[in-house]
Amino acid sequence: MSAKLAIHSRPGRSAEYTFLRSAPVSRADDQFEDYDDLPPDPRPPRQTRTIAATTVLLIVGGILLALVVLCGGAFALFRFNGQAPPPPVAATAVQTVPPGLPRVYDRAELRGLVLGSDPNALSRTLGRPNWIEQGPPQVWHYGAVARDPATGLIDADVAVVFGVGTDARTVKDVRFTSADVNGKGN
Repeated sequence: MSAKLAIHSRPGRSAEYTFLRSAPVSRADDQFEDYDDLPPDPRPPRQTRTIAATTVLLIVGGILLALVVLCGGAFALFRFNGQAPPPPVAATAVQTVPPGLPRVYDRAELRGLVLGSDPNALSRTLGRPNWIEQGPPQVWHYGAVARDPATGLIDADVAVVFGVGTDARTVKDVRFTSADVNGKGN
């Protein structure tokens, strides 16, 4: 058999092997020479010891990680088991009135200022009402002038009720409508 091996190589690429035959070869001659004519494998040989060592290290690392997590959980369980949680903090809602709006009074203070006053004194103290209910008795409604002492929220509505008949020009009662958590009247 007259076969020649030609190697073609390019920069940055592996070598390409080509068999050049000058004459036809019979099958009988070719039967034993095939393995001898193959070029060497360009890949590096497998490193079975490195793969086995990496696998063992990964398994041992996983086991150690699981042990650390379990020991940390057991430590936390025994460490914090006997302690009671901290008491809840009482939430207080406080509303503020922007500057330029009338003063916000406590309910008791507003009741003391308003009861027994006439419409002129009431207008000087609280300003113009938001709306007026006509009819016996006449009721003037104000918004955002009193604070509920129980919740700390500004009342949604304060109704100032005048008397009937000869007392029609005197404040006889003050009614407060509380605001809910969202600041709206109930």
